[in-house]
Amino acid sequence: RFLQAAMFGHKYECQTIAREVYDTVCKKCIPNGRFFEKGRNNKWHQIGRDRLAGVIVKALKNEPSECPSFERSSKQICRRSSRSALQCKAESKELPSLGAFVPSPHPFDVVCDANGLNLSQDSRYTGNNRLKVILDIHKKKYGTSDQQGKQSIAKEIVSSIVDDASGHFVQVQNSTYKQMPRQSAIACISRALDKATEAEKQQLGESELKKLVQRKRNKAILNRIENRKRSKQSLGSFSKS
Repeated sequence: RFLQAAMFGHKYECQTIAREVYDTVCKKCIPNGRFFEKGRNNKWHQIGRDRLAGVIVKALKNEPSECPSFERSSKQICRRSSRSALQCKAESKELPSLGAFVPSPHPFDVVCDANGLNLSQDSRYTGNNRLKVILDIHKKKYGTSDQQGKQSIAKEIVSSIVDDASGHFVQVQNSTYKQMPRQSAIACISRALDKATEAEKQQLGESELKKLVQRKRNKAILNRIENRKRSKQSLGSFSKS
């Protein structure tokens, strides 16, 4: 979405997406997130909001940023054309070391439940917390897409975690973690986005219902006020007569 807006020179749309990233990380995540940069003294300093928009835009463009916290390895920085080729090639294969057990997930790994059907809700997993931000950014477009478009979005998210960040999708089994096939990961992401869009629709419906009830109440109050005015006018006319 961002790359498409940038390609057509829609600067306002790019800034809007950057603000969405900021709002999701700093306001919607529980607990609220923050952005930091590593200074020359190897200490972490919080980035001011006035600089965040530019930093986020550069990160979304895959451009090197002056902020060290967004630096990427040479493996992760690639041209868009080669990245697209990598995604197409990756869709035909399984995750590395498929079925292997690992003692604990890495920071970019996404943890699913024992059946591999749903994402773990445990906030201890850093990869899942990162994924929540990604899902929140994509859920609006996902909700308005057809089935093919939804599948494409799910594949893109899995690719960003597996191919770009060298992460894995794992399912927890008796305190151990087993790596999942790519198709299972895509199905899990699709279910998570379905739940997110359904919850948003439900919230929207409840909000609209509350507005409707409030409008009816306001209308009833106005009707009572009008009736009182008419009653007073009628009494005034009657007393004059």
